[in-house]
Amino acid sequence: PGRGRARARPSRVTGSLLSSRPLVLVALPEEAAALRRARRRTRDEPAFDLHVFGAGPLHAARALEGLDPSRVIHAGFAGGLRPDAAAGDLFVIRRARDTRGEVEIPAGPAARGARARGARPADIRTVAAPLDAPMKARLAAEGGADLVDMETAIVARAAQARGLDYCGLRIVSDAVTDEIPACVTASWDGDRFRTGVILAGLVRRPAVLPELIALGRRARTLSAALATHVLAILDAPDEEDDR
Repeated sequence: PGRGRARARPSRVTGSLLSSRPLVLVALPEEAAALRRARRRTRDEPAFDLHVFGAGPLHAARALEGLDPSRVIHAGFAGGLRPDAAAGDLFVIRRARDTRGEVEIPAGPAARGARARGARPADIRTVAAPLDAPMKARLAAEGGADLVDMETAIVARAAQARGLDYCGLRIVSDAVTDEIPACVTASWDGDRFRTGVILAGLVRRPAVLPELIALGRRARTLSAALATHVLAILDAPDEEDDR
C-alpha cells in the first residue's frame, strides 16, 4: 500500500554507448563497483564497456537501449533453487523462463570460457519480485529451474532479438533454504529496493541488524568473486575459434 506507480530511472554506462566492444551488464551498483576495482588492479585489462541497468523487470526491459555491443555478458546474483546451489557457486545460463515463455541460450565464447572456469550450466526462472525462503521452496518444488532472478529472461530475449551473443553468468547469493531479512524483500516496490522501508523494519526489529550486516558483507564478497570471473572470461581466448 502507498507504493504508487513504479518508475524506471536512467541507468549508467561506463564507456562508449556505441563502441562495438563487449558489454558487461550488471543490475546492481555493488556488482559494478567490484568490476571497477578489479579492472583497476589488472595491468593488461580486456577492453569492455560496463552498463549498470538497475534491478528488476522494468529496468531489464531497457537494459540494451542505446547500446551497440559486439557481445553481452550479463553478470549478477541469483537465488538457488536446487540443493547443490550454495552461496558462491558459479553458473552459466543455458535456458531462461518467465511469464512470456522460455529462452534457449546457445553457448557462445563467453559461456565456454565460464564453463572452463568451472561454471555449471543452469536453467533460471525470472520473476517480478525477490522471494523469501518459503517462496523459493515452492518454486523449487515446481521443478524446471535451478536458479531464480528478476532479469535474465528479459535481457536474454532482447539480446537475441538483436542477434547478439549473450552469456548469462550467475553467482548464487542465497541458497534455497537461506532466508532474506523480511524488511529487504518488503522494500521492493517494483522499481527499486527502498532504503526507508529497510530502515523502518530495522527500527521495528533491531535484532535484524546483524543479518543486514552479514548480507552486505556477503554481497561485497560475492561481487568481488564475480568480477574476477568476468575479467578472466573476457581475457581468455575462445578455444573453438583456435581450432
